[in-house]
Amino acid sequence: MAKATKRFVRGKGKRAVWWTEQLNDLKGRVARARKKWQLTRKREGNLEGNERCRFEYQGLLKHYKKAIKERKVLWWRNFVRFVGNADPWGAVYKLCRNETNEGLIGVWDGDRKTET
Repeated sequence: MAKATKRFVRGKGKRAVWWTEQLNDLKGRVARARKKWQLTRKREGNLEGNERCRFEYQGLLKHYKKAIKERKVLWWRNFVRFVGNADPWGAVYKLCRNETNEGLIGVWDGDRKTET
């Protein structure tokens, strides 16, 4: 008799509710710039190209992190404005007091409220 084995399949997690396609594009640009910098760093005698690629990567990374921070702040303000004003003792209050085990997935999607 064959022994049963367990298989764990790792699927993609749910996307953050504040994530946008613009952030997805920026993420790809940052990854490409990083890879380009890594490749030029391995080549000997190409210090000028290496520095240019490093500055390009660092600039894109800074822009990417700033865009993420701005999007999170915008999302939170919209969430508080719409959900917090509807029920002052509801989701926002519980999240701020850390009284809920539920995440925000499904509560807010992009710029509109969804049903949980």
